[in-house]
Amino acid sequence: MSFFYNTVEITERFLTWRERRKYKIKLKAKNKWKKRNTLVKKILGIIREIVEVVLIVLVINQYILQAYTIPSTSMVDTLLVRDRLIVDKFTLGPELLPTVGKLPALREIKRGEIIVFENPSYVSPGVLFEIVYRFLYMITLGQLDINRNPDGSPKAVLLVKRAVGVPGDILHFVNGDLYFFIPWEGVDIAEKELLKDNPFFRGNPSRRIFDKDYYELLHKSIRYVFLNRAGIYSSVEDRLAVVKLQNIMENLYEKKLPHEDSYTSSLLGYYMNIALYPSEKQYLSYYMDVTGGIYVPPNKILPLGDNRDNSHDGRFFGPVDNKNILGVVIFRFWPPARVGSVE
Repeated sequence: MSFFYNTVEITERFLTWRERRKYKIKLKAKNKWKKRNTLVKKILGIIREIVEVVLIVLVINQYILQAYTIPSTSMVDTLLVRDRLIVDKFTLGPELLPTVGKLPALREIKRGEIIVFENPSYVSPGVLFEIVYRFLYMITLGQLDINRNPDGSPKAVLLVKRAVGVPGDILHFVNGDLYFFIPWEGVDIAEKELLKDNPFFRGNPSRRIFDKDYYELLHKSIRYVFLNRAGIYSSVEDRLAVVKLQNIMENLYEKKLPHEDSYTSSLLGYYMNIALYPSEKQYLSYYMDVTGGIYVPPNKILPLGDNRDNSHDGRFFGPVDNKNILGVVIFRFWPPARVGSVE
């Protein structure tokens, strides 16, 4: 009996080996495809997760919070170069798309808040470039900046300053010191006095590089330069002032301190140009603006850097429209030693 069963089994194996072989090949191919399909699914799943994360980051950055890196010394000592900040965009009304439209703000900007806004002096290459540039900047949390000058330095597309002048203010400067004109009293009040109770100005955040002696030398030096240029004899005192000023600037270079007193230099330069070339209307116009004070119209803010002697700010380009203000700085997350709220 056993011999019979063995014979039948051997015969079946012999007759079906080809079919069994085909089945094994088919099963092996099926398992191989299944494995490959599983790998493809895993890769697609990872890609989908990455896309979802990128979209979430973009939505958060565009409408709620955005990372920003400090590029210059204009806000020293409050903010240092390469400080990394979190900016609240939702409160002041985020843009619908980069550079396109703006949602309504939840509240008005408070005097003393540190704001991020579009640089009025910046010339955009075009809307498409701006969208790509902002997209890359946002998803890399401010680490990738493709919008650069020919020398490789990043363009100043966005600026960070303190909202000092609010609608209705009239401000003017004397040797870099800020004064507010109070129309109903007919007097000027110094910044320190007017803002001493403002919580954002706790500790007097505005920083000065130069003292009164420096401004005296600067006045005399610029007078010497412009009189010399016009072929007019200048005093020995003015010529000595130039030498002293050069020594001060050399010391600043050696100590690697911020030294570009761009605001005061340009202002006094305009004064000298008015005296020497009174027919040039642009000099007279600027002079009238400065001596009459800077008026802040409705729906605008005058931003100033805390590092007053070394800041390109509203003193150059005037008040900034609320629609160009992107957000308020609320937190510093880098470097670790300086993590915390920003005032």
